[in-house]
Formats: sequence, C-alpha cells, structure tokens
Amino acid sequence: MQQSRKGNLSHSVRLSARRHIIQSVLDDSYRRVDINGADLAYIEQGTGAPLVCVHGAASDVRYLQPEVPALAQRFRTIVYSRRYAWPNAAVNDGAADPIAQHVDDLAGLIRALDAAPAHVVGISLGGSIGLLFTVRHPDLVRTLILEDPAHWSIFTSIPPKPGDLLRLLLTRPGTLLMLLRFAASFNSMTAAVKRGEDEEAIRLLVNWANGSDVYSQMPPERKAQALANKATWRAALLHTDPIGFGAADALGIQKPTLLITGERSPALFQAVVRRLAELIPNSEVKVIPDASHGMNWQNPGAVNAAILDFLARHPAA
Repeated sequence: MQQSRKGNLSHSVRLSARRHIIQSVLDDSYRRVDINGADLAYIEQGTGAPLVCVHGAASDVRYLQPEVPALAQRFRTIVYSRRYAWPNAAVNDGAADPIAQHVDDLAGLIRALDAAPAHVVGISLGGSIGLLFTVRHPDLVRTLILEDPAHWSIFTSIPPKPGDLLRLLLTRPGTLLMLLRFAASFNSMTAAVKRGEDEEAIRLLVNWANGSDVYSQMPPERKAQALANKATWRAALLHTDPIGFGAADALGIQKPTLLITGERSPALFQAVVRRLAELIPNSEVKVIPDASHGMNWQNPGAVNAAILDFLARHPAA
C-alpha cells in the first residue's frame, strides 16, 4: 500500500525470508506480519539492539515514521500500525478495541520479528500499552520509554469508583480536579461520535491534548492521519476499557524507564509522568521544550535526542 511521507527512508533495510513481506520499504510501502490473526503493517530500518515504537490513539505507523532515520542510525528500529490502525483492516462499527489485545499483539510482534528483548517506546495510549506490556512480559523488554502515557489508572480505577474519588479529594485534590476536567472533555468527545461527528471528536481530542485550537494548525499530513484512524477513536470512546494497572504494578517495574513530557503538555499528562517517576524505581524524567503532547511533530529532534541519550546510558539493560 502506497503512502507519501516526510523524511528520507532510503537507508538499506534488512530483508528476512522468514517474514511475510508484501513490498519493500525502499519503494515507500510497508512490510506485513500476521500477529494473532491480524495483518499488521510495519517498517524496519537499521541494525543493533531492537527498538520498537507503539503509537497512540487516532494514529498509525506514519506518526513516527519521520523519526525512524535518526533512531535507526544506532538501533534496529521497528514502527508498526497497531491492530485496526491505518492501513490495517479497520475495526468493525460498534466493536470494542481492548487494550489487552494490543498488549498481546506487541508481544506477538516482538517474538515474530525476533526482536526480544527490545527497547520499547510508547506514545500516549501506546505508553499505557507499554506499561502493561512491561508488567506482563518483562522478559521481552530491555528498557521502557514513555511519552506522555495516557494512564489515568495510576490515580484511580477506570471508570472511577466513588471511593477512589473520595481518596483523591482528601490526598490529591488538584489531581481530582484535572481528572474531572478530562472527564468533561471525554464526555464531549463521546457525545460527538454518538451524533456521527467523528471529526469533531478528533478535533476535541487534539485540542485537549495540545492546547487551544491546535487542530486547525496541525500539518495537513498529521490531520489526515488522525482522520484516517477516526474509527479507532470512536471505538475507544464508545467502549471504555478498564486498565488494570496501579501503584503496585509501577513499583514492580525493574526496567530502566524514561518518562517524557512536553513543557506545554496538559497538566494531567505531567501529573501522570511525575507520579510514575515516584513509583518506578529506576526511572527519570525529561521535559521537551517548546512542545505539548504532540511533541513528536512539534519538536522531534529534542525527542530523539532524549531517547538516544537515555539509551546510550542503558545500552544493555
């Protein structure tokens, strides 16, 4: 499947007979691998220790594709489209899209591509997947890198229970206020998709995650990517997915962990990063200047530099 893109992906790519390859990355198309019954598109470039990137909601392989050449100079870099994301088969209307399936898919992909153990990079919802993946499959992980992980369950059950909200009111009232504001935004997005206004739900998501009216200022290719994956965001909104990950799980993560946030990221993302840093024993925080949640397209050079610096200090973790 063809697709235009920024960046130069003309570097040589390892070809392996044991993998199902539809077309070469060299002619701007994607490899394919069957994982748990789903045909997933991916790109691979570079040699060295495997580095696997997991994109977030309303996104796909193209979101991180421009960053691949820089990372591939030092790592065997793999970026894939998660189940139901473009150009993979879309989610059926009305179907759920559980996070547990994406955790299983990530494990299957790393095993199928002989990429274990891997440095795992998760962006937003991909960060939530990365956290759960590290807890369930620590043998497949070298290090964990999380960019603004969308992991509200570090503060409360999802959906919240009254007891959790009361505890937050007494111990972290500021965090409770942030969660209530997010819940209002989430409800507005859900109402939009129920009205059949999927693009409005995407607009609300982008503006909440990045700041006022960022959607109208997005590069056209980024906006097109979000709209191409509106069905996955619809599924996420209409089928709230409980995430079984709490403080005890974070305390149990022994892998070196880099937590990244943008200096203009919403306060809730920054609070999640700070809380995870308090809990994960071997962790550190990097703030990306001049960027919000969309740091991968707002300041990609700084994001790549943070990742490469961290991995230089944890090469054989």
